[in-house]
Amino acid sequence: MHVDKESRDMLTINTHKGLFRYCRLPFGITSAPALFQRAMDQILSGLQGVQCYLDDILCTGANDEEHLRNLDATLQRLREYGLRLRKEKCEFLKSSVEYLGHVIDAKGLHTSPSKITAIVDAPPPENVSQLRSFLGLLNYYGRFIPNLASLLQPLHELLCQDKKWKWTNDCQKSFQRAKDALTTSEVLTHFNPSLPIQLACDASPYGVGAVISHMFPNGEERPIAFASRTLNKAETNYAQLEREALSIVFGVRKFHQYLYGRKFTLFTDHRPLTTILGPHTGIPSLAASRLQRWALLLSAHSYDIKYRKADSHCNADGLSRLPLPVTKHEPNTVEIFYFKNVEKSPVTASQVKKATRSDPELSVVMDIVIKGQSVSDSFTLKPFLDRRWELTVQSGCLLWGRRVIIPQSLRTKMLEQLHAGHSGIVKMKEMARSY
Repeated sequence: MHVDKESRDMLTINTHKGLFRYCRLPFGITSAPALFQRAMDQILSGLQGVQCYLDDILCTGANDEEHLRNLDATLQRLREYGLRLRKEKCEFLKSSVEYLGHVIDAKGLHTSPSKITAIVDAPPPENVSQLRSFLGLLNYYGRFIPNLASLLQPLHELLCQDKKWKWTNDCQKSFQRAKDALTTSEVLTHFNPSLPIQLACDASPYGVGAVISHMFPNGEERPIAFASRTLNKAETNYAQLEREALSIVFGVRKFHQYLYGRKFTLFTDHRPLTTILGPHTGIPSLAASRLQRWALLLSAHSYDIKYRKADSHCNADGLSRLPLPVTKHEPNTVEIFYFKNVEKSPVTASQVKKATRSDPELSVVMDIVIKGQSVSDSFTLKPFLDRRWELTVQSGCLLWGRRVIIPQSLRTKMLEQLHAGHSGIVKMKEMARSY
């Protein structure tokens, strides 16, 4: 690749015979790989069954005839542009090939035995730097391992800046389970636009996971890729309903390139989401604003959402319990503004939080909302249970929509404050409902 005359001065080198300037692009230039990749993409554009990464060209075909036709077209194109191949580095008519650290064949994508040996034989890390190196190698094959993020949770905790390095039994178990999972990893099928797409999502108290898969005509479901991540500190405080919805948003964003513009089926093991996020039903007016935003985001996609029992939802459930590293939390400006208003109320958020925890009814309701657990019918809890899918928890306070649920011990104080202006009963109710 020729270098422009204006750029040659910047590529001057000092030798024992004086100064010299490169006329062609050398190795070691930061932008060189991208420029070379762009040139190769332009050269091979329009060819069927051909993929290229820098100087590695992969030529495929559904059968021998198609493969030879694609290969001949590729060689002709390279000849037209004056490119030559080194015969000893070429492989022809192979049923499988190792490419970019993966083994590719007719069945799909596999991990490369030669590459995972370095991971399987790795000794336990002795410091954070070695741990980061190990996790980097492992995460490269993360698409093959369900629930990797949850599986590695004890190791990710060691990466926290305020955490002192200590290799515990839990760390060793996580370290070994990750290596075992890699040696028994799934075979990922090739993406086929003509086959139906399914996206299964699930959440645990500390992670979210998703798996995108094809449903074949014989009824077999085969994964295309797995993805997972851990929840950040704020997300761990979400109600179970919100965590389940977050897993769906995570899966749709992660596999956007496969899903956008195509009809797909979304599976969840949380039945209320089939109504709240269903494409054919409206969003409940008192649903949390976070759920409303996510529902609007999902409305850009064409999908059907279906309920699947937890025992049939193992592929995504496992991912959520073995998540990848925590993402940086970006606070929502609307929520921050909302809490600034609350600070001016007769009672503070900390007072409501403390009173809620000591309230015999609301403390039970809060546990139900956070953990998503089912409970037996209770007459005193029925007003809350009837609206349980509209309840959320923020800063330890129980909310119904955007309104704070005041514990019994603080209600007298709130009523006195509302009555301070000597308003009528209708006006008092109006003011109370505005908060």
